Amino acid sequence: MQLTKKESLIKLPKLLTTGGSGYLAAHLINLIYQSYDITIIDRHLKQDRLLAPEAMSLIEKDLLYVDDFDFSVFDICIHTAYLNDLEAEKKLLEKIHKQNPQIYFVYFSSAAVYGELENSGLESFSIDSVLKPINDYGVYKVELENIVTEYFINHAILRIANPYGKEFATKGVHALFKSKIESQEEPVQLNINAGASHTIVRDMIFIDDLLEKIIKILELKKTGLFNISSGKAQFLEDFVEQINSKNKKLEFKYSGFKNTEIRKSVLQPSL
Repeated sequence: MQLTKKESLIKLPKLLTTGGSGYLAAHLINLIYQSYDITIIDRHLKQDRLLAPEAMSLIEKDLLYVDDFDFSVFDICIHTAYLNDLEAEKKLLEKIHKQNPQIYFVYFSSAAVYGELENSGLESFSIDSVLKPINDYGVYKVELENIVTEYFINHAILRIANPYGKEFATKGVHALFKSKIESQEEPVQLNINAGASHTIVRDMIFIDDLLEKIIKILELKKTGLFNISSGKAQFLEDFVEQINSKNKKLEFKYSGFKNTEIRKSVLQPSL
């Protein structure tokens, strides 16, 4: 019989995850929950995504309102939440730092911090590449990376490429390129924000491969910057065809304006 964390005699490292029932975080927790004493803070907890919610401490609360929460008891914090409020998020990280300056802080950043490969002269981005984000999301992630670096001596910043695969496919690329295709009986129309076919290139990484890399970083408590990616440049149409295992008919609709090749997020893997 599987023991709950309260019944176990082994003292496990105490791990806090923010936004812990999101797509990546939930899959990660389902793989590591037996190795850590896990607490999840999420404003919209989705317990159905967790294999063993009874083995965890679950707090359904907005991170903007955790003034009475004690961060000092944790060994590890995995920050996956995106508050979309830079000042509030900075105050949250400052609070964690003040209570627990030695905590091992893992931040889920994004390939969006690099910007476009187009006209850069590069085939892919390394962790040393100059950051030139082209949208507000990328700018936000860069700012948070700087705050993490300033506040936490023991930190790992994970610049994650485009994950796909498995369930929880309600939005994002994993919905567009995996579950939607395999679940539809009728031909599927995929809308691509480009002016013509084969103009957008992305670095797509299957979620199991991504999680394997993250777990390795956690186990070794690696610090620094890491690109979590496949390192492969794939046209969106070609990628969709490759994973279309049931050979369903696909119809691509193009609605954007650029007709040149756009390489948004091809990264040199760090692991």
